[in-house]
Amino acid sequence: MDNTNLDQKRLDAMLRITQNAIGTGLAGAVPLPAMETAKQLGIAVSDAWMFWDIYRIYFNEQITSEKLSEILNKAGMIIVTGGIVSYATLRVSQGILGGILTFVPVAGWLISGALTGSSSLIAGIFWTGLVESYYMAEKAEQEKAL
Repeated sequence: MDNTNLDQKRLDAMLRITQNAIGTGLAGAVPLPAMETAKQLGIAVSDAWMFWDIYRIYFNEQITSEKLSEILNKAGMIIVTGGIVSYATLRVSQGILGGILTFVPVAGWLISGALTGSSSLIAGIFWTGLVESYYMAEKAEQEKAL
């Protein structure tokens, strides 16, 4: 396996994760009373777009529902289901906490932004691990076939 290519993919994925974490962190820091849950939905969409981009970085193609299903099946349904439930709970909790922190000028906004950005960072790193393990398995199968 070409480690230079893999290292470049890792770097590109980390840059994409960092961009998303900064963006979601800034969005999370903006106080929007009574709009926190809607803001968290927008942040979740941004995270989903990041996941899509990370897959594209590794496979140089758009993810299909079949490929997504394959990756999730290989990861294990317990891990995936737990991850999805945890992620959804996290976003709802951040929406509630963000609503409270809106009323704490500057410090509350900074805390809200840091929590939002760091959760996007962790989700991106987790997804990259799943995609990379799937990528490595596919490459190993291709090398065996040769």
